[in-house]
Amino acid sequence: MITNENLTILVVEDDVMNQKLITRILQRNQLNFDLAVNGKEGVTYASQKNYDLIIMDIQMPLLDGIEATTIIQQSEMNQNTPVVIMTSLRKDEFMDRILNLQIAAILHKPFLPNQLMAIIESRNSKNN
Repeated sequence: MITNENLTILVVEDDVMNQKLITRILQRNQLNFDLAVNGKEGVTYASQKNYDLIIMDIQMPLLDGIEATTIIQQSEMNQNTPVVIMTSLRKDEFMDRILNLQIAAILHKPFLPNQLMAIIESRNSKNN
């Protein structure tokens, strides 16, 4: 169980069912998080607040997760924040696009709650 109540997470996910699942998992574990519903909104959130972890879906309208991550990592705020990519794509469908990004982990959809929490706990232990 994560004990750092100050851990703040940005979730960027456009799918309503995935939003509900992730929200339920994070609330159940009493974690602080913001939810952006597309990549453009995620970039806006990341430009206004420091996060300890960003969970980013790859396939989204307006601005996909890879483009959003690129913008975030080129900005001053959150440029070194670990990013977890969420995707239902096969690795060969996106790996060449993330080679220049600092990706902490890849979470394949569908995922189990304990898989998400293991990544968060792993990132949190590296920050403490």
